[in-house]
Formats: sequence, C-alpha cells, structure tokens
Amino acid sequence: MRRSRVLPFLSLLCAIAWVACGGGSDNGPGGAGGSGGGSGSCPSDPGVPKACSATPDSGGETTEVVILGANFPSLTANVKVKFFGGDGKPRVESQVTDAKPDRITTKVPSKAVTGPIELNVDLGSGFISVPGPFFTVTDDKPVPVLSSLNPASVTAGEPVDVVLSGSGFRSSSTVEWNKQTISSTYTSGQIKVHLSEDMVAVVGTYKVRVVSPPPGGGVSQELDFKVVPALHVVSAEPISATQVRVTFDRAVGSNAAPRQKPGQVYSFSPALTVKEAKLESNGGKTVIVSTSLPQTPDVNYTVTVASSVTSADGGILKAPNTAGFRAFNSAPIPDGDFGTAPGCGPTALSGPRGLVVMNDALYVTEESGNQVQKISIAGDDPEFLGFFGYDGTTTGLLTAAGSNAAGCPGGSTTEDQALVSPRGAPGVDPLTGNVYAADTARDRLVRFVVSGATASFESFLRGDAASATADRWTSPVILGVIGKTLYFVASDDKVHRIGLDQTREPDPFGAIGNGGGQFRFNLSAPPDDCATDDARLECAYDGSGVPAMAYEPGGKWFYVVEPGNHRVQRLRLDSAGKVVADGSTSAIGKGVTKFAAGNTQAKGAGTGKGEFTNPCGIALDKANSLYVVDEAKGGRVQRFDSGGNFQKEITLGFLPGGIAIDSSNRMWISDPLNGKLHRFKL
Repeated sequence: MRRSRVLPFLSLLCAIAWVACGGGSDNGPGGAGGSGGGSGSCPSDPGVPKACSATPDSGGETTEVVILGANFPSLTANVKVKFFGGDGKPRVESQVTDAKPDRITTKVPSKAVTGPIELNVDLGSGFISVPGPFFTVTDDKPVPVLSSLNPASVTAGEPVDVVLSGSGFRSSSTVEWNKQTISSTYTSGQIKVHLSEDMVAVVGTYKVRVVSPPPGGGVSQELDFKVVPALHVVSAEPISATQVRVTFDRAVGSNAAPRQKPGQVYSFSPALTVKEAKLESNGGKTVIVSTSLPQTPDVNYTVTVASSVTSADGGILKAPNTAGFRAFNSAPIPDGDFGTAPGCGPTALSGPRGLVVMNDALYVTEESGNQVQKISIAGDDPEFLGFFGYDGTTTGLLTAAGSNAAGCPGGSTTEDQALVSPRGAPGVDPLTGNVYAADTARDRLVRFVVSGATASFESFLRGDAASATADRWTSPVILGVIGKTLYFVASDDKVHRIGLDQTREPDPFGAIGNGGGQFRFNLSAPPDDCATDDARLECAYDGSGVPAMAYEPGGKWFYVVEPGNHRVQRLRLDSAGKVVADGSTSAIGKGVTKFAAGNTQAKGAGTGKGEFTNPCGIALDKANSLYVVDEAKGGRVQRFDSGGNFQKEITLGFLPGGIAIDSSNRMWISDPLNGKLHRFKL
C-alpha cells in the first residue's frame, strides 16, 4: 500500500521538474527555461551544457541575441540555435556568429515567432538537445544600417551591379537612388541593385540608402556613389632617347605603373621594348615609360595604353588611349607662321625680337614698332589680342581677336608714354597680366598696367648715366620675370633685379669680362680688348645679338645669353632670387663643349656645333633641353641637353630675334627682318 502511494508522487515531481527545465515539444511553446536577463550564475553539472537566459529576451528579425549558460562548445560549427517556428511548424535555425563556453551569440532569423529557443550542441560525441530560454519575437523591424557599397563608383555610361552591405536588411527592404526607389534583390543579409547605362550616364555623386517598411524599420544613412568620367591619354613626349612621358587627363591608379611586365600596359609603334614604368609625383597624372633601346631620330612613334589602366577615382581608360610623338633628338618641324609682312596691324609685326609665353599667350617685343604685342596661341591659329605702347591715341589696348587696333607707330621721343626701340623680352606679371618693357633708347623701364580692355602707362625705373655711383646704367634690356622679381641687364654689363612692387634690390651682379659671373652684353661701346679690327673680328662685335635668359623650373639653374662673349653662362639663384656665381658656374660656347664646374671661358664667336655668333635668345623645353638661336650660318637654332652637350643644329634661313617654347612644346622664333613669327613642332 505504501509503495503505491509513493510512485504517483514521484511521477508528479518528475513532471514538474521536466516543465521547469524547459522540456516540451518541438512544436509547442510550453516549458520555456525562464525569461529575462540573468547576469548571475548559471549552475550546471560539470560537463553538462545548460542555457539559462537570453539578452535581450525580445526583439525583431536580425536582432543580436546572446544566450548565457555554461559548458558550451567554443566552435560555432558545434552549435545550432533554433528559434520557435510556431505551433505545428518546424523550428527556425539562426546563424551563430560567436561561441564561447558561457555564451552563444546569434541573430533572430526570419519567420521566428515567440516561444522557447532550443540549442543543439556537440561536445565531441554528436549533437544533443539543450533546452533554451524563452524569447519574445516582436513585430518591429530593425532600422537598416548601410555600411558599404561595392563598388562605390563607376565610369559614366558603364552599367554595373552594386552590392549593399550592412545590417537590419529584410526581404521587404527597398533601395533608393537619389530618393527614387529602384529594383533590388535581397540575399543572405545583403542587397544587390543593377545600375543601368541610363542611370549612370551623367558624371556626379548620387545618394544611396536602404528603407525598411513598418512596423519598426526606418531609413538608413546615405552613402555616396560616384559616377566618374572615363580616363584618357592626353599626350606623350620624349624626355630622353629611352624615356617617354605619358600624360593622362587626371591622376591614375597604381596599375598605370606596374612593377612587373610593364610591356603589357604600354606598347609602341614602331616597336620599342618597354623596360620600366614609373609614376611621377606630378599629381599622379604622368608616367615615365623607359625602353631598352633608344628611339630613332626623326621617326614618329605612337604609344598605346592598355585598358587595364584606371584613374585614381576608378574611371576606366577609353579612347583616346594612344598618343603620338616625334623621337627624341629629332629636328623641329616647321608648323606655320604668324605675320603677313613687316608693319602695323592685327596680322603684322614690325621688328619682332624678344618673346615670352604666359598663360596661352605670346608676348612679342617689336623693336621697330615700338611696342609689345600680345598674341593668343591657345589654338592652331595665332590671333592678335592687343598691344602695349603708344600709337598716338592710347597706351595700350586689349581687345577681342580680329580687332584692327594694332598699335604703332610710336617711337616719338617727345611723348613720355611712347617706347623708343625697345629691346629684350617683355616682362609679364603672371598674376596681374601687367607688362614691362625696356625703353632702351631712353634708358628706362616702363610698366603697362592692365585694367579690363585698356592698359595705362607708368615709368617704372630710370637709369642715371650721370651718377657717380656704380649703379649708373644706360640701354636696359629686360631678361624676364621670375616670381615677383624683374631681371634686366644694362650698359654696365651687370644683372639687375627689381621687385614688381618697385622695391629696388641693391648690388647688381657681375662685372665686364669673360670669367665666371662676368658678362659682355654688347650694350655699350666695344670693350678695350675688342678695339682693334683683328680683335673685333674675334669678338664679332657689331652690336648684334640680344641678352636673354632662361630659368629652369624648380630654381636649379639660371641661364644668361651673352652676345659679347658669344656664350651661354649657367649660374644659380639663391633663395632670395639673387644671382650667384660659385664653383658650379660654367658656360658653353667656342672651346667649351659642355657645362663643367669652373669652365666658363668660351673663346669668341664661332659657327661650329656648340659655338655661337651673336646669340640672341634661349628657351627650355619640358625635358629641360636648351634651345639657343644665333646669327651663324644665316640664322640657326641649336639644341643642348641639360648638361650642355650639343645635340642638334637647324639652320633657319633667316636671322632670328628671339625664341620661346610654349606649354604644348611648340617652339616660336621671331624673324625681325621679315616681320614674322615662325612656329615649329618639337
């Protein structure tokens, strides 16, 4: 009797214990193992896994849930978490993102409903079921979080598939492109959209965001998607016999200068074997391509860039992806003239000599026209833009191309604002466009202040031939403007400088002679050692030639043309812009075949290669090669590398007056007798 009473009681206790421990059917909500946080201890038999609580204990789809307990496996592969799927429905397995002995991290899966969680764990002998805590699934959807777009940019007109990554995405979430809903596909927590050719046809920045509908849900933050222009090759120019600078329209990626197999990126016709490609630091737009063998002079080459090259902002390379160039050390090619005949007018020039290029314009000193003319060289056909001088009515006029206002005649010594036989290159302020000219015959420098379409005259600096000081000078010739300083030479055979703000720099540099830091500019009577007829032949002194200068970008070298010494002297400028003669000072000319420290003594006029007779102009190209014009052989231009080594001689068929090279690497040489400017392709 006693035994029959005990057994039912024990059965009841076991049933209560089963319910309390979370037992129950896979298909029913009963038997949850407790709800709520549970930051306290979770007692368990040694080695027996146990789940005690869920944090949080409620939430919507994709909510991160941490199940606290004991004796869990440490590998996510050994844990399965199943949320309740509803009465009569299978449980819904969730993704386990982290596993530790005392906690399992997961996310609420789609289609989960309120009810107990079940864990399946494998401690080494197969999966066993562990009752889990009760979890309340809410209807609220999480606010979507958009963290990345892949890719985040595309070339205009190129359709692309973009993957949106983040959290809180649902199958019901939508994507907005500039706040317009577009078609999207939800897969495994990510969203994919297709951007058609029309959608990315226009370059710009577009806003992308994810929207999840209520209940709950919301709008994610916006991310930028950029539609960028295609990348193009702009030009190719040789900088040595085995190097070509390829320029793109904007910064390129590292794939434009691969360390391995650069020949798969750059190819040449006629064929040249590519040895190396290096990205220059010029804003990342240029690549120096080196070849194993030198280019053949006077041969036209084409370089083609592979489509694998992209811009730094992701733009793909499209045509034009090729560029042509003429081999290094090739003879310049005549490329047209400007000036119909000597004289005044919008298509005429009167004694053009010194030249300077500034901002797609060529400024020309007209010695016979007593003015400086400004000509547009932005396109293929030069166009008259205005003049600076005194034509009897105005002291300067800047006007639209094609105007008939071309200045001249000027030259009146009774008119203070008139120029009389100006010499040398014009000086041009790159910031204001103001123009400086040497009124050589009246021993002064003048300035034309540009204001709109007119230019007013100012006397800028006068020489003082009567002064007893060493600073007296006559017959000034402007060399040019560097930064905010105007450089000029005069009858004292020194290099003077003055700030554009008229701050006079003391101590002009140099002395008469042919040593380092000494000059002969042919601006006064013949020096004593050229007085006899025989000596004069050696000096070739006839008052011809014009002093000129060139300045290497970056400030390393300052070149001065000396007609009286028939040489080009190379000096330095210090940090204050003062000319310096030191151990590096050198020259090229007769008897001096290259720039060498301390070697300055050219031996008079000459007509051979690397020699000069009455030199009158100098210019540098983009490779820092020097071009010098002189009167030998009826007029010629010689090219030297940056070390002063002779490279090429081109006879001109006219006596030159000056030379300049523009940003397109075109060479301009003035022809005073014929009233023309001759253009050459380098």
